[in-house]
Amino acid sequence: MIDFRGGIRDVELIDHKVAGNWFTWSNKQQANPIARRIDRVLVNEVSLERFSNSSTSSNPPGVSDHCGIVLDTNPKLNTLPKPFKYFLFWQSNPTYLDIIKQAWQKQVTGYPYYILYGKLQSVKQGLKKLNRDEYSDITGRVKQATIALEVAQMAVLTDPKEEHVKAEKEFCLEYTALKKAEELYYKQKARMRAIKEGGL
Repeated sequence: MIDFRGGIRDVELIDHKVAGNWFTWSNKQQANPIARRIDRVLVNEVSLERFSNSSTSSNPPGVSDHCGIVLDTNPKLNTLPKPFKYFLFWQSNPTYLDIIKQAWQKQVTGYPYYILYGKLQSVKQGLKKLNRDEYSDITGRVKQATIALEVAQMAVLTDPKEEHVKAEKEFCLEYTALKKAEELYYKQKARMRAIKEGGL
């Protein structure tokens, strides 16, 4: 059992969530009834991404002492996951290198290629979170930053107090960073489209 658990850990398999009864086995004894969760569906992260809508359910055991577990991958509902895209403007973020460093230092056990895969997955998740937190809807963020900067500038022109000047500088830095990121985003997107269409 120890070797089995170690093998599962080494190949990075995890339990798929099961709908229905938690226990999948019982000894069917009246005097000393025992129920345990013995039957499982083991998956890896790749299969969860590929079949994100998959589900498992346990059926009544019938005459057996084990429940049958059905895995439904819902192929009609699943499409290939969007490929991970690396955006150059991430590099200008002050937390970029820390995100890479922390993700790469994550402890991963298993064979060398699983360790590499695990670290790359950590990097990807960290960068996706950075993009979601600070750059999602980049054009909308630029518009909001533009409005905030204009309001701050009008406040300085109306009443040039120190706090207003400070606020203007902060909003200007935010606007500049977002505007640069937006320009790099569309430049990279245009280049990718040109490559796809055979223009480069």
